[in-house]
Amino acid sequence: SIDFKNIASIPSDEIIFLYAGNSYTPIREGIQETQIVLDIIHQLKKLNYVAKFILIGHQHESLHRKFKAHKEIIFINHSSEKDLIHWYQKTSFLVNLANLNYPGVPSKLSEYRATGLPILCFEYENNIAIKTYLENYTKICYIQITEPRMEYLLDFILKNKDANIEPNMDEIETIKKKWISLINTIKK
Repeated sequence: SIDFKNIASIPSDEIIFLYAGNSYTPIREGIQETQIVLDIIHQLKKLNYVAKFILIGHQHESLHRKFKAHKEIIFINHSSEKDLIHWYQKTSFLVNLANLNYPGVPSKLSEYRATGLPILCFEYENNIAIKTYLENYTKICYIQITEPRMEYLLDFILKNKDANIEPNMDEIETIKKKWISLINTIKK
């Protein structure tokens, strides 16, 4: 996990959406979410904004095949921690892809929370576990994949497009404690 306490945002004229993680079937394919982000990017373009969606990690073949021709969608197969930090610094919005048949909380959300950046959290149905985990996080927009409220999403993006990394020190400490606990468990 990345320690964000000494990391600052890099100003950009672009609105950058970032997904840092993997997509795979049958749990998290990401096609519908990527289409929604692409639709929002096109709406932003009509308002004279430049936006991109960066997907860092191993993405499912069907996701890559469907969107590789779109210049606004950028796939980065693997990234060093240094490169990942650079993308976090340029990011305007973090994207959490929905789990189709797994109701748990993706581990990536603790890292996302630690940044203090706005999160677009996609879901197929009301995910109580994620909403409980993020209940005190104010910069979050939940998007129902089956019925996305595009005006609501666009409004959230326009209101939060200038957000910067604001490390959540409590979250960073919680992540450290979890890792130390895990390491100590493995050592035994």
